Amino acid sequence: MLRPLARTTALAAIALTLTTGFSPFAAAETAPTGWVRVGHLSPDTPPVDIYIAALDGSERETIRKAAYGTLSQYSNLQPGEYTVAMRPAGAEADSAAMLSWTVRVDAGSAATVLAVGKRDQLRNAIVTDDLTPPTSGNAKVRLIQGAPSQAKVDVTAVGGPALARGVAYGTATGYAEVPMGRWTLEVKGDVTSSATVDAESASVQSLLVLDKPGGGFEVKAVTDGSGIAAMPTGGVETGAGGTAPAGLLGLGGTVLVLVGGASVLVRRRVVAPR
Repeated sequence: MLRPLARTTALAAIALTLTTGFSPFAAAETAPTGWVRVGHLSPDTPPVDIYIAALDGSERETIRKAAYGTLSQYSNLQPGEYTVAMRPAGAEADSAAMLSWTVRVDAGSAATVLAVGKRDQLRNAIVTDDLTPPTSGNAKVRLIQGAPSQAKVDVTAVGGPALARGVAYGTATGYAEVPMGRWTLEVKGDVTSSATVDAESASVQSLLVLDKPGGGFEVKAVTDGSGIAAMPTGGVETGAGGTAPAGLLGLGGTVLVLVGGASVLVRRRVVAPR
């Protein structure tokens, strides 16, 4: 787990806007559970329906019409094995899946499973979600690179130092704490995009980099969790997919550790679309 940064270091870190008030932990259950959400990061893949089903048939959830750039809300799941399948939006639930995989969810784990790559070469990548709240007056943030047009991106605070360098498509940096407030960020790949974002106290957020139709890319703030006293602890480990090395930097070039951990085992099966 990342250690909280000193305030001077945190002033160089990324901040995001809460785009919704949703929290997967607003109604905590007494039985231990895990949390999984799915992200659509394949620009040339049309909207999909996502099916999450327990292998024993006890639970089933469906996410409809998830388009590129969508991160679903968290599914609060009992520990066990689940299948996750993506099908073209509106397709029959028993039709061939474009991408499917099996995950084992452990109590207290949280993860985001991403569908990345071109439509005919879809694959999954999984990243750890550390939803423990930040220290008082701070937000906790990270970067997810979802723009395949950019081999790697760098993030800089306007008027400040580089925050993240060489973040590859389909990967994520680790979380860092930042003081609440408004930030202007510049994201640079083959082209440059900027965004003004707000960090709200006690929020846990991700900054999503996405390709724009017609060229270029944009940055989108998404909520991981907010203001919850009891969030899951522990990590999430990938059995397939995963993330590649990249770093979130603070003043002085300190590299923060990337996502890793234990608790979600992924097996995937890709079926080429007809």
